[in-house]
Amino acid sequence: MDAKKVFLLLCAVAVTCLPHPSHGAQGDITVDFGGLCPSVTNPAPFDFVVAPATEFVCQSGGTIYFKIKDSAGGNARIDATDPSPGNLDTLRLIEAQIYAVTPTPADRPQGYEITFWREHVSGPDTTDPNPDIYYKTTVSGSIKGVSGNWIKMDPGYVTNPVGGSETTLGTAKTYNVPCTMACNPSYNLTGLSTSGKWPDPPGGPNYLAGNRVLRTKFSFKLQNGDSTPADGTESGDWIVISAGGAKINAQTSADPGDLSECTDQYCSCPSCTKVIFITTTDASSWTKMTIERIFRGEKQAKIDAFTKIAWDSLSQDMAQGGGEYLTSLATLLDVPKEQRSMFFGLAQEQYSLSGRAGAAKRPEFLSGLQQALATHPTLAAFALLPVN
Repeated sequence: MDAKKVFLLLCAVAVTCLPHPSHGAQGDITVDFGGLCPSVTNPAPFDFVVAPATEFVCQSGGTIYFKIKDSAGGNARIDATDPSPGNLDTLRLIEAQIYAVTPTPADRPQGYEITFWREHVSGPDTTDPNPDIYYKTTVSGSIKGVSGNWIKMDPGYVTNPVGGSETTLGTAKTYNVPCTMACNPSYNLTGLSTSGKWPDPPGGPNYLAGNRVLRTKFSFKLQNGDSTPADGTESGDWIVISAGGAKINAQTSADPGDLSECTDQYCSCPSCTKVIFITTTDASSWTKMTIERIFRGEKQAKIDAFTKIAWDSLSQDMAQGGGEYLTSLATLLDVPKEQRSMFFGLAQEQYSLSGRAGAAKRPEFLSGLQQALATHPTLAAFALLPVN
């Protein structure tokens, strides 16, 4: 299938973007791109590219948003097989490289989206007559190391029986590129997985039987595009989906990815960062501790590093609306002294909001604080990053 045939296929096929029952005929694979370019339905395996010289182009109205190319010698595809031991129902995109031609538009805070689903023609195949079944979603590969890039893997979606309601299994996981540094041109997407147990027990009236629809979705944001690759070499930000794939599969055990959040990471490349701790006899006081950090990156990296190191003490200050650690955070954000009481109140409010469902988590707090600062009539100039 050459690039022209792929383009003609895209132009000829129109499929609705609803998750169900938008899949094609039994066994077909349907792929949707968040409304930016036409959906595609094709019998498995659906080949995006079959040789390094071909590519899939997501474009609409004259705008090319991103391209999907082969990353492993003509093997980029969506298929419904996985030779790994223990995998049962499986649907995956593997060995593909996604290049941004146009940076993810600001009016798409949900990012670029790729969703694919398939009606499987048989139930889980296992030697255990009544196994517990967990549906796992995962994405493995790497992402260009540019601050602001991210990739999100949604939970698994399973419709069983076909025509019934869709069940969500697992939770969404997001990986945010922590900082921009020359020594980290890319970041591995390790641990970006989650699993959920099918709710009906083995032998129950709604246990897995017969055909079912599997659906998975991942979304991503890429900051930099490459609108004019004159030499044919893409230089925009990218995501590589490895042989492990972006996938949903059934298995008979829980996945440890449920215990791993990928948002709580910060830059720690030793060749780009030097950390010196000098403490006095009163090491419990932040004002009596000097931390020198030399970054070749951004202010965001310093914020991440400080909040990572001092989170417990910073949390106490935010809970009470003031203190030495909260003052240090205001200093890192360049908030002037005359506006710090206002900043303290805002931080206290955001800390309270981020902890409503339990203990406040650092990534959720920083995201909420960023948005609150960006929309504040007085403190907007101190937002960490623009909010899309």
